[in-house]
Amino acid sequence: MTVIRQDADYALRAMGRLAAERGGSAVAARRLAAETGVSPAFLSKIMQRLHEAKLVSSTMGPKGGFCLGRAAARITLLEVIEAVQGPLAMNTCLTPNGRCPRQSGCAVHTRLDRLQQTMRKSLHKVTLAQLAAAKDS
Repeated sequence: MTVIRQDADYALRAMGRLAAERGGSAVAARRLAAETGVSPAFLSKIMQRLHEAKLVSSTMGPKGGFCLGRAAARITLLEVIEAVQGPLAMNTCLTPNGRCPRQSGCAVHTRLDRLQQTMRKSLHKVTLAQLAAAKDS
């Protein structure tokens, strides 16, 4: 089981690229796809989810494209991941609708829950601005 799916990985790449755009200019969808190594059709679906989550805005026309919906310092990696793939979960029993008859007193559930909380907190602490700055250094 993959914790962070491929579409979320691609979303992080695209958002990192938008965060690195000087002056917050819009980046054309084709250019964004080429620079992130994601097919235009797949990236379009990902960007639609990010747009629905208000993490990006888009403009139409020859000078159109995508830009961040708010400052890169105010968008976390966790937000990007969950906008694309839904709640981050280490196991089915840890999803919002997860049901397991052994949850109570289950050592596996307890440890995975702690690990999941640690991962969520870590991803919530990292912003796109930090991601973009790390790429520059």
